[in-house]
Amino acid sequence: MSTKDLSTYVPIFDGTNYKEWYDKLEAFAMAMKCDGPMTEDPPAGAADLAAFNIIDRQMRGMIRLRLGATYQSHVKATAKLTLTALKTAFGTPGRVGALVEMRSMFQHRMKPNSNPVHKANNLIQCAARLSTAGFALADGLIALAILMALPSDWETLVSTLCSTLDDASFTVAEITAQINREYMRRQASCGRSTISLQDRISERTSFAAEYGPDATLVSRLTNVKPAVRPSYQGGGNRGKGKQPVCEGQRSQYPRCVFQGCRRNHFLNEFCPFGRQRIFYDQAGKQICCQPQVVSPPVGGSSNNSRGGSGRGRGGKRGRGKGKG
Repeated sequence: MSTKDLSTYVPIFDGTNYKEWYDKLEAFAMAMKCDGPMTEDPPAGAADLAAFNIIDRQMRGMIRLRLGATYQSHVKATAKLTLTALKTAFGTPGRVGALVEMRSMFQHRMKPNSNPVHKANNLIQCAARLSTAGFALADGLIALAILMALPSDWETLVSTLCSTLDDASFTVAEITAQINREYMRRQASCGRSTISLQDRISERTSFAAEYGPDATLVSRLTNVKPAVRPSYQGGGNRGKGKQPVCEGQRSQYPRCVFQGCRRNHFLNEFCPFGRQRIFYDQAGKQICCQPQVVSPPVGGSSNNSRGGSGRGRGGKRGRGKGKG
């Protein structure tokens, strides 16, 4: 991590997001190992003071880069004084801000299909902002607010927790843990995975690092067929007594290789452009038999039959004339 990542992790201070802005700025400063001037005063020693001023100058530069244009006047001589001035002006929400947080906390209702653990953490953040404003709530009261916000289909769990937990166990941590276990149980019963996408990517990355980066090796170890490989089934001869294949399965076959043909042929289907029947190999590549060229009839049995029939018709006409 470097200072060029500052804009990625720390938002711009706009006067209303002091808590979020300060927390992310502090975390970024801790990662950069320059968070000391945020809470410390300049030391007395000359050597220590010189090193402290270098870090303090870096910290003040980071603060100024993430302040809005109308809030640059709050920058002071040191980083600690600057943050103190910002907290005094914008970090204390007062009674109006506390009223907003209180209303949001006790009137919030979770959606039935949402993750209740995430919503519970939002309520915990509301309680933290209330404590900053000077209106600290008891741990049991925060737990009751979380249970109140649960959807109606969670009433069984709510009544169970309220009747079985004693006063010492009725805490925010215990309530959140119980909600998390119930949510994972419901997801598992519905056949849904509770592992996040980031965890799946991490597992696949560690697996590839252990067995080698070659994708072919990984697929050979896992014995998983490629997803693009079509499953070719019989039934292409739809006019010869076999059961026809559903037209929706046509897209699983590759596009025809003959120029001018834009179709996906079934197995053993006749292509009017290539004048061939289409077959596929094990890998799904199109292979064809010899073209079925229709040549003009030359001296065949069909000509004899047509000629004979003509002579027969002529003979009939002749017999008719003779009778006449």
